[in-house]
Amino acid sequence: ALESGVYTHTALLELYEATRARCFAAAEEADRRPKLESLAEVIAPLAPYTPVAVAAEAARVPDPAQRLAVFGGADKLPEQQPPRHLALQINAA
Repeated sequence: ALESGVYTHTALLELYEATRARCFAAAEEADRRPKLESLAEVIAPLAPYTPVAVAAEAARVPDPAQRLAVFGGADKLPEQQPPRHLALQINAA
């Protein structure tokens, strides 16, 4: 980044320190939260994984107008986009 001129020495140090501060703040926040001590506590926030719950979610049909609003128009719906590899799909989610 320095050699290509994308960042100056000062800007790169500022970015490093800002990232470091965010990481330490996130660690402090995580340390204040309750510890998950059982399998049930870890699993609780995850999506239900029973055949009935999965089938119900898969069969759920969103409101078409709301879907268009969320994606920003018919031309921006996922099925209108070119194929993408999984990493891009995950980042888009």
